[in-house]
Amino acid sequence: MALENACKPWRLLHALRFSMPINRNELVQTALSKVEAPEILINMISKRVRQLGMGERPLIVVEPRMTFMDVALKEVADGKLAYEFIDVKE
Repeated sequence: MALENACKPWRLLHALRFSMPINRNELVQTALSKVEAPEILINMISKRVRQLGMGERPLIVVEPRMTFMDVALKEVADGKLAYEFIDVKE
């Protein structure tokens, strides 16, 4: 009986971590719909992943299994992260 009760927190944690898989394909497609070109999206995601890795706070609520890439993609997909072109005059 004691062993059975000791396992319950682990089962709950396991259920929470693996109950909602992250659908990266859906995130990528949604993020691509917000950006003009895939190259721009790649640059946005790579820069944001670097920022998150250096300690910047996410702009969204982070789920337990999300990587920095997932966070950056979701930020773009949710419209929390945008870009603009800078007009360079010579």
